[in-house]
Amino acid sequence: MNLHHLDQAPATMLTRLETQMRVTDVRFSSDDRGDRQLVFHDGDDIELVPVNFRYTSLHFDIAGIGNELTVCVNARNSNGLMDQMTGEGVGPFVFRAQTSHLLRNDALLVEDRWQINPFPQPLVFEPTDRTGKPQPHVAIVN
Repeated sequence: MNLHHLDQAPATMLTRLETQMRVTDVRFSSDDRGDRQLVFHDGDDIELVPVNFRYTSLHFDIAGIGNELTVCVNARNSNGLMDQMTGEGVGPFVFRAQTSHLLRNDALLVEDRWQINPFPQPLVFEPTDRTGKPQPHVAIVN
C-alpha cells in the first residue's frame, strides 16, 4: 500500500478528494496495542514511520468512483498516530484502495469469542425489518 503524506500526495489523489468525495468523517478506534511500520512514498523518497496503535482514534474521508478509491486518514485527537521515534503526530495521509477492501471482515466468532480471521471474508448483508439511528458524524455526500 502506497501511503502519501497529504501535503505530498499525487495531484490525481488530491483532485479526487476535492471532486469525488463520497463519505466524510468515518471514525475508527482501536486499542490493539500493536506496533506497526507505516511506509510513506513521497516522490522518490521512502520513509518508514514506526507507530503504536494503543488508544488510537482515526477519521477517514473516502472519495472516488468505481472500483478505485482514495482514502484520506487523519488522526484528529491527541490519541492519534504518533511517530515513535520523534513523538510527533504522523498527520493526515492518503492512499488508494479497492472498493472491496472496505467490505472485508477480519473477525471470526469461535466458541463465543471474537478472534482475528487470518483469511478475511466479504461481509454478508441481509435484509432486516429493524432500523437504526444514523450516526450523526457521518455524512453521505452523493
